[in-house]
Amino acid sequence: MKKKILALLLSAVMLLALAACGGQPTPTATPAPATPTPAPSEPAAESTVYTTVINDADVTFTLAADQKSIVVDAMGMTVEGTCEVVDNVLTIGEQTSGNAQIWASLGKNQYTLNADGTATAAGGASAGGVYTTVINDADVTFTLADDQKSIVVDAMGMTVEGTCEVADNVLTFGEQTSGNAQIWASLGKNQYTLNADGTAAIGSAEGQESGGEELFAWEGFAALVFNKDGTYNFNYNDMVKESGTWKWENWTLTVTDANGTEMTGSVDSEDNNALKLSFTAIANSELVVDFTAASSVWGPALGASGTYAPAD
Repeated sequence: MKKKILALLLSAVMLLALAACGGQPTPTATPAPATPTPAPSEPAAESTVYTTVINDADVTFTLAADQKSIVVDAMGMTVEGTCEVVDNVLTIGEQTSGNAQIWASLGKNQYTLNADGTATAAGGASAGGVYTTVINDADVTFTLADDQKSIVVDAMGMTVEGTCEVADNVLTFGEQTSGNAQIWASLGKNQYTLNADGTAAIGSAEGQESGGEELFAWEGFAALVFNKDGTYNFNYNDMVKESGTWKWENWTLTVTDANGTEMTGSVDSEDNNALKLSFTAIANSELVVDFTAASSVWGPALGASGTYAPAD
């Protein structure tokens, strides 16, 4: 009996000791917090594409999302630059890459951007500007009004003014309104091609762009005209215009562009003696036109000797 009471006392003492030491059950592991689900990211802003037709050629405008820059695909060429859109009207700004002549041609107009993805020419932006040229070794400056209907010319220390007309970037003088009549008459003998770099190239007001009278024209998807004075005019949809020289010697045709690059044409005896020429534009090496002139066209023009002497 005493042993049993002693055992019970020992058990009670041990329980009190455990309570005093703060004994607790082993804690369970804390569960890891759940991984938060990321918020869906907003899609990146996308460019917008508009299409239009300029001089019978399909043109595509790819407008950046901020409407501050644009990529234009026209006639197999790509040009890029800045732009501005206000009330859905697009105005072309400064060029950053591509053909300058195409960019200048595009910049003649503003374009209304339609909801159906088309663009409509909305009339010209400011088209005036200052152009420089050299006439008889003298520097000459043309200041053209925004409406391209009047001009101020500074030449040889004198200023002359008058009316003018600009068509396809070619300037033609009209009537004088002030200044020296002799200077104005001398200026009016020529037409001037207004280039995108601010220069003006001199041509003849009485002949073709290069100053010659047409001898014959080639067939192709662009225009190529040989002039009697040994010059040529190339025109692709009024957006790429170039000129150079040609010669016909010993039944061989040699065409030389403004950069001095030569292209050779030949007679195809298996195609009814058609004269054929593969022409590459300076503006873009990808603008290649295969021209053909039937024997009934080039034969009477170039003569039967195999050599042509350009007219003076």
